[in-house]
Amino acid sequence: MTWLFAAALFLSAALLFCVQPMAAKMLLPLLGGAPAVWTTCVVFFQAVLLGGYLYAHASLRWFGVRRQAALHALLLLPLALLPISLGGDPSPAAAATYDASPIASALRLLATSVGLPFFALSATAPLLQRWFSRLGRPGGEDPYFLYAASNLGSMLALAAYPLLLEPRLDLAGQSRLWHGGLVVLIALIGAAAFALRRAASASASAPASASAPAPASAPASASASASASAPASASASAPASAPASASASASAPASAPGDAGPPAAARPITWARRLRWTALAFVPSSFLLGVTTYVTTDLAAVPLFWVVPLALYLASFILVFARKPPIPHAAVVRLLPLAATIVAGVLLAEITGPVWLLACTHLAVFSLACMVCHGELAADRPRASDLTELYLWMSAGGVLGGLFNALVAPAVFVSVIEYPLAMVLACACRPADAGEEGDERAGWSDATGPLALGSLTVALVFVAESAGVPFRLRFLAIFAVPLLLNTRAARRPLRFALGLGAILLASGLHHGVLGPPIDRDRNFFGVLRVTRDRAGRFHQLVHGRIVHGRQSLDPLRRREPTGYYHPSGPIGDVFAVAGARVSRVGVIGLGPGAMACHAWPGQSWTFYEINPAVVRIASDPRLFSYLSDCLPDPGQRAIVLGDARLRLREAAPGAFDLLALDAFSSDAIPAHLLTREAIALYVEKLAPRGLLLIHISNLHLDLAPVVAALADDAGLSARLRDDQEITSELEALGKSTSTWVVLARDGADLEGLPERDAGWVPLQRRPGVKAWTDAFSDVVSVLRWRQP
Repeated sequence: MTWLFAAALFLSAALLFCVQPMAAKMLLPLLGGAPAVWTTCVVFFQAVLLGGYLYAHASLRWFGVRRQAALHALLLLPLALLPISLGGDPSPAAAATYDASPIASALRLLATSVGLPFFALSATAPLLQRWFSRLGRPGGEDPYFLYAASNLGSMLALAAYPLLLEPRLDLAGQSRLWHGGLVVLIALIGAAAFALRRAASASASAPASASAPAPASAPASASASASASAPASASASAPASAPASASASASAPASAPGDAGPPAAARPITWARRLRWTALAFVPSSFLLGVTTYVTTDLAAVPLFWVVPLALYLASFILVFARKPPIPHAAVVRLLPLAATIVAGVLLAEITGPVWLLACTHLAVFSLACMVCHGELAADRPRASDLTELYLWMSAGGVLGGLFNALVAPAVFVSVIEYPLAMVLACACRPADAGEEGDERAGWSDATGPLALGSLTVALVFVAESAGVPFRLRFLAIFAVPLLLNTRAARRPLRFALGLGAILLASGLHHGVLGPPIDRDRNFFGVLRVTRDRAGRFHQLVHGRIVHGRQSLDPLRRREPTGYYHPSGPIGDVFAVAGARVSRVGVIGLGPGAMACHAWPGQSWTFYEINPAVVRIASDPRLFSYLSDCLPDPGQRAIVLGDARLRLREAAPGAFDLLALDAFSSDAIPAHLLTREAIALYVEKLAPRGLLLIHISNLHLDLAPVVAALADDAGLSARLRDDQEITSELEALGKSTSTWVVLARDGADLEGLPERDAGWVPLQRRPGVKAWTDAFSDVVSVLRWRQP
């Protein structure tokens, strides 16, 4: 009988983790990549997850285990007839409706397609654990193996979707496979409910002298919004493995001799205890999103990397809720302040390599933080009959952590401080060492010590700046002493955390390697900064640590496009050859507006940009003057705000002589802009001899084979120029390496492009790489396992 519950938990968790990226991928071509869409997905899945746990807790309290099992089985039966399909209308009229109200459209599409299955799946895990505790079977007093089965299902689903399912099946095939898995799960849950009913009947006919042992162990369940390039977020609820015994009624718990639960199991559940559970779940959930965003934005925009921290997050539950945790909790508590100090030093020093070592360092402190917070939850788990209440409050904390990072932080903070803030809060969650509590003088120093460290850091910043300390030495001069002094407070969690927070806060006065900020803007797309480089030669548009464009401050070179758009690069070739016959230009992705300086007299330019912060920055001549200098007549240029797939539909057929795709999310083109359907839209908007330019520079993805497959699929001629060789003189003038592809209906329209000396070459299709569609993409097949 044990295998039945283990299999059901494994399959339930796997289906839960697969349906979320699948649904988000279905939404993308209908609603675009606007932040309102992604945020709505995050909020929807987190809210339904919390609702599922609330249903599990309330239904057990109201109906008891036996009647609740029958209720849940009846809830699941109709799902066998429901396919997973959003059923959205892709017509232009419907697209206009979706675009006018993306939040309402996303909620409606999600609720009518995946809402009920996701709700049922999220409630199934804790319910199955509770049912198993009432069977009276061997192992019921220690159900950790069931929890392990659930987390194994979650982890395998995390890896299987991008590595196995997405490359082999389109969305229709994924939906059919998922629906088949759901039917199997319904059968397993029905069998589990029948086994529970038989056990209850047998117990009623036997001498009523004992109650069934009741474990408490629930699987961690996460909600994530997935895009083709990077994840948005996750929330999780955790297990509680308290081998206490319970009476036959779920609402009337009773202890039994031989309880092996922790001392906290017998304590009453007060509001203070509930709030503590919520806080201990909030911190790792926020930390999960923060570390994922930081590593994929500031270190390496590696596709699929979000799987790694989420897997570590889930693994922490397995480790700390084991009957015999393999890593002592006290050891983790002692290691966290040391790891946090090292990561704080790495952040303050702005170290950028080696990337693999930095990523491991950040993931190590994240893992320790999860182990500390989840370990505290394990130590404070209640008796088995109250396990669903623990799950409910932990789920609430996970949801709040996700909402904080997704909604609150972008609206409140001007920089990404939620990641270091989560690290500071995790340090504060550590239990104090024995003998450290109750000392009034030490308690007073918990406030004065951090204040002194912050003041010292501020003073050192001003001294180092005014004394002209070489930049490479400033980190040591400013931060080494405060960080070392703070380690002396490691045995007092609050003092250490406040001291670390004070140092990090004071570091905001220190200008980093990218130079002093001139302007800063944050929204749901991230943080954009305009900085002046340390040599004082350029204004730079910076996202994280990536420079997305620059402009010379030399008045004689203000109109010279730099970066990827330098006249000696691929974009210069195209305009030199075709510029005279091009009168209408469309550009998907604005950046600082550097491409505008390739404009010829009499041309009209239309820019499509999804981020309003980019529009504001590029339109401000005090920051970047490309648009005002190179397209001085406002009638020459138009900026269309919104997702390009949606907005471009409004243009007339043949509206452009040249259309350039230059949109990036982190280090990659958003996948829905590089599909068969997207290419067909671009070609429809091109004039008969029109050219399609696609910027495919990328450190981690080799997009050339994808574009080659798309060109072959659409019957287009294509050439590529990989401009990687840059002289030191051109580099000093601001040129960057870049890779571009140009496509045309007729190869004759590409004649004239230079073919020698790293010039334009025919784009060759790679065997095994298929054309991407709105229903199919395969990132794994084009990963660069070694950076160029």
